[in-house]
Amino acid sequence: MYTSHAGAAVPGYRVEVRQFVVDQNPGEDSRTLYLCSYQLKPPGIEHFLTTKPDCESFDRVATLGHISAARTGRTPRALLRCYGSVEGLERTAKRDLVTLDMRECAGDLKFGFVLGYVNDIRQ
Repeated sequence: MYTSHAGAAVPGYRVEVRQFVVDQNPGEDSRTLYLCSYQLKPPGIEHFLTTKPDCESFDRVATLGHISAARTGRTPRALLRCYGSVEGLERTAKRDLVTLDMRECAGDLKFGFVLGYVNDIRQ
């Protein structure tokens, strides 16, 4: 799950990785970050982040804010998108992961691309 509210995890979820900051106002060299979703079978919803306004032909849930298109002193961390699949007794589905840590793009996940650059929240 992705949220635009920093702090404690939403009930039923837990914070797994370092949080990052998005700007609410677009900058000179920024990209808009969208929260999108698609239906799983059996019924369920998978959320993912993208900079594509059409949500890659899926449903747009929200506009989260803006991230930098370039690494700067203010936005030093690459926001990575990784791909894989979830296979199990209950469901088999595409899985997307957005992270600041390349080590999370391992195992059954593969690195996809850099969405943009952000500043992380030190915890």
